[in-house]
Amino acid sequence: MANNLSAQAKSRILLEVFGRTTNVPVDLDDNTWEGYVNHAEKRVDEIRKWYVKDVGASFEGSEAGSAGDDTWSELVELEVVERLIRQFRSVQDADAFRKTAISSLLGQIVSTVAHGDWEDATSADSD
Repeated sequence: MANNLSAQAKSRILLEVFGRTTNVPVDLDDNTWEGYVNHAEKRVDEIRKWYVKDVGASFEGSEAGSAGDDTWSELVELEVVERLIRQFRSVQDADAFRKTAISSLLGQIVSTVAHGDWEDATSADSD
């Protein structure tokens, strides 16, 4: 995964966490963003490894959906949002966000893997 966020992704995150994209009440310089993104990417990489292990051969030798699959990038964004909410709003808000947005996306991933759609998409991408 790329170790950065697009300007659009940062705007979406700021809007979700602070309700605005400008005049944000905290300083999120490049190093700060990098820290949040690194943390989120590590969490998502652990999740991806679990799917690689469970799905098996269809993912072997691949990045398990890194290039060309926006689901993992979206999950990184959601992890950044959750961490920022936890830090700058409240633990309760962060837990609610995790239960709704992140759990929902993980459910979609599980559903895709369970139905074999992911395997078909992965093999089609490698053609």
